[in-house]
Amino acid sequence: ANLVKQNHVEYVKRVCASKENVRRRTYHDLETFVAHFREWMPKHKTALQAAVNKLAAEMPWEWVWLINGSSKGIAQIPWSFIHGSPEGMAHTIHNAIVLPEDHLTWAISQTEVDRLLSTLLEERIHVLQKQHPVPWARLYREWGWTQLASDSGAMWMPLSKQVKMAGFSGVKFPQHRINPDTPWPWVMKRREEEQDVLWVPITPFATAGNTLEKVAHGFMRVHKGEPLSKAYGSAQWQTKENVKWFTEHIGDHSLCWHCYHPEETAAVLIGIVETQERPPK
Repeated sequence: ANLVKQNHVEYVKRVCASKENVRRRTYHDLETFVAHFREWMPKHKTALQAAVNKLAAEMPWEWVWLINGSSKGIAQIPWSFIHGSPEGMAHTIHNAIVLPEDHLTWAISQTEVDRLLSTLLEERIHVLQKQHPVPWARLYREWGWTQLASDSGAMWMPLSKQVKMAGFSGVKFPQHRINPDTPWPWVMKRREEEQDVLWVPITPFATAGNTLEKVAHGFMRVHKGEPLSKAYGSAQWQTKENVKWFTEHIGDHSLCWHCYHPEETAAVLIGIVETQERPPK
């Protein structure tokens, strides 16, 4: 509870301010959010330690920094876990990985091993992103992204406020999932058709379905000209598959299905590269 109160309050407030996000989740305020956490059992801890050890054993030495969290003088970050509810998705809170019940079942039964290890690695990267945002920000800038703000007050900033800060008005965003692992406001600024354009990463909810998983991954293309659509004003929704600069950036890889935001994209792509560099079994 203290970890949430110290590091995750703004995220919970942001979620609870969205009726659609609340409808698809099982909490509506900080108290009900914390109530989802469950007690650990010895078998959970033993199984997770074995899973982390297996991940480390399979990893090439060039990537071991992902396991211990230390590189070039950066202090080591211990692994920390929170036992989440059965309904949730794996995510991070500050330096801790929240694992839903099914992931712990995989660890104990040693089923879905590859899926479990992939999740652990991706969420581990999200922990490192939150603990050491500066070096990660350098990577995203090299990719061409622009961070609209970097102070703590900018974390999980509403998209409408983000684009207004960048000087773009008249933009309406569809109802979308608020991701705990993408706290910072990153956009792609481009010059297209003699206009300044922002590409804002977003995951709109599917009209059919009531779960968090039912989303699309893509971007709102925002510009300062005349309204592009009645629904979104000076913006236009594009799935990531239809955005040429993004598909050229990540390449044609089936495992990148949930790439969109640079923090999510980095976690997925690094996991793919690390896996490909593992020695054959």
